[in-house]
Amino acid sequence: MEAFQEHISQIKRVWEDYVINGTTPKDIGKLIRRDVLESWKRSKAKRLDPYNIKKIYIPENHLEEKVNVNIDLIMATQPVFTSFSELLSDDMAFKIDIYDRELIYLKGLYSHHDQEKEKKRWYVEPGLRREESISGTTAMSLVHATGKPFQLRGPEHYDVKLHGNVCTSVPIYAPDGTLTGIINLAETYTAETKRTLPIMIAFGKSVEYNLLQMSNKKHLEAANNLNVSILETINQAIIVVNEQDVIERVNRSALNMLGLDNHDIVGHTSSEVFGPDNVFHQAQEQAKLFSHKEVSLKVKGTIKYFVGTVLPFSSNDGKISGVVGVLNDMVSAKNMLKNFAGWTASFTFDQMIGDSPIFRQTIELAKGTAIVASNTLIQGESGTGKEMFAQAIHNAGPFRDGPFVTINCAAIPITLMESELFGYEGGAYTGGKKGGQAGKFEMAEGGTIFLDEINSLPMDMQAKLLRVLQTKMITRVGGTENILLNVKIVAASNVYLSDLVEKGLFRADLFYRINIITINLPPLRERADDIPALVSHSLNRISASLKSRISITKEAVSLLQKYSWPGNIRELENLLERTTMQMIVKGRSQIDKDALNAFFQGLPREGGFENRGRRSLPKNLQQGIESLEERTIRELLAKNRWNISKTAKALGIARNTLYRKIAYYNILDA
Repeated sequence: MEAFQEHISQIKRVWEDYVINGTTPKDIGKLIRRDVLESWKRSKAKRLDPYNIKKIYIPENHLEEKVNVNIDLIMATQPVFTSFSELLSDDMAFKIDIYDRELIYLKGLYSHHDQEKEKKRWYVEPGLRREESISGTTAMSLVHATGKPFQLRGPEHYDVKLHGNVCTSVPIYAPDGTLTGIINLAETYTAETKRTLPIMIAFGKSVEYNLLQMSNKKHLEAANNLNVSILETINQAIIVVNEQDVIERVNRSALNMLGLDNHDIVGHTSSEVFGPDNVFHQAQEQAKLFSHKEVSLKVKGTIKYFVGTVLPFSSNDGKISGVVGVLNDMVSAKNMLKNFAGWTASFTFDQMIGDSPIFRQTIELAKGTAIVASNTLIQGESGTGKEMFAQAIHNAGPFRDGPFVTINCAAIPITLMESELFGYEGGAYTGGKKGGQAGKFEMAEGGTIFLDEINSLPMDMQAKLLRVLQTKMITRVGGTENILLNVKIVAASNVYLSDLVEKGLFRADLFYRINIITINLPPLRERADDIPALVSHSLNRISASLKSRISITKEAVSLLQKYSWPGNIRELENLLERTTMQMIVKGRSQIDKDALNAFFQGLPREGGFENRGRRSLPKNLQQGIESLEERTIRELLAKNRWNISKTAKALGIARNTLYRKIAYYNILDA
């Protein structure tokens, strides 16, 4: 003890000689460590008065900001302080000071129960600046300068008020390796204080460990919050089921699609929520991936259909530890797929060509139809643009964002028609898909279904379609569950359905369901004033595709306006394209009257093109068309010896359509 006091006395003498008197004792290098001596030199250079070190505090509002920025450092230190106190004598007075990386005093932790008394004894308050340039040589400033733990004993301090203290400071490094603060132990000077340096080093390491744990926790929380945020921004349903079959997490999209609240699903088993043997249970039991499959889930007694992937995931030991499902509802799935499947409507009312009064009236009626969900019937001769009107109606209405699914009722074989329209469950057909398949009505969910040539539907399918229109539900072939529909139905016929109803070939009740709004498209012969614009548009399109400019004379256009056009716009476009090709072959760039007359071989030269339509149509237009159709069918049937396939191919229609027309015209096999 006496040797220890002698050593301190020698340091005190050197301090007085160097700091007060300005002399440098010969033994200064032996008694004073180099880092301490260099700090004394810097303090003297700053002209600091060791007997009157001024207390300089940062503004109070800045202190609050400093504390908030360093709250992790403070929180990491406090629990360590409690454990540290137990290592020291109960009657020893000491305190732990927490400084930030800029040596701003943030908080003091006191060993004595009377903290107010202790604060006065240690004479510092939070916000005190402890930089070397202000406070002189301290343990904190030496740690700040060297980056290493440092213990400063009594007169090694530059400030004379600290000569009765021992200060032991350690740097605290953040998990990224940067200095985040300094912890200082201030205690009264005794010989026993030497043992506090290793204790303080351990103290600092404990604080750093706490900071690391807090950082990891924050990173985990941030990652979890990020994951939650990502899940909540995804439009797909995310459902996570653990190895006990308990649903652990769902996102908002899943709740919306399922029509459930969080408490209805989270914490319950998938079997409780979706019924036994659901896809999540299957994926876990079979350790099987269900990728891009149609998924049916029974929710509160109702079957809901989705498209998506259900994936089992494993823990580190390779065992299945849960299942995650990523699902789209049918509307979203079909919207994503519609571009690839061709379920799009490209035509709009703005693209329609013609200003004749009858055509403009038809467009205005169709626009009004587009904004309501009512079933719509479009009637018109072949080639008048029924599908274009259907597309325009779809694009102008509330179903525009959904798919536009077209069904040609005349082209589907009778045996497959029901499954094509309404879908089928797995096992319903030999050779059908194992999991079943959605029908066209399901695929059109949230959009428009266009039933082209609805007049060709067999009577039994008419009855089934009627039920769908009445209930707004379908049932898959082989299934028992009803599937609700939200689709706009647009039907088209190239004959007047009322005539078929009178002849008993079309159900009256279905007709009344379909033609809530009826649009009758005018034939081209009734809008002859629109022909010049249609011709110009068609020639521009043809010229662009052939990269060869073709024009037409006014006389030729006049001839086109006089023709009756039984094939309507489709026939006009076909004629212009064929004539254009002939002109290119002949090296000509203009279609004239002679070119049109010459193109139709077999016509009288003097009558030519302009008289062709007049001879083929009687006074009653509809009767004339039917008479011509019946005659053509009879002639081709006779020519082909009643070979239905050859005749249908020659007419360009389906076999089913030909059978219906044979029945309609009562044509008998002679």
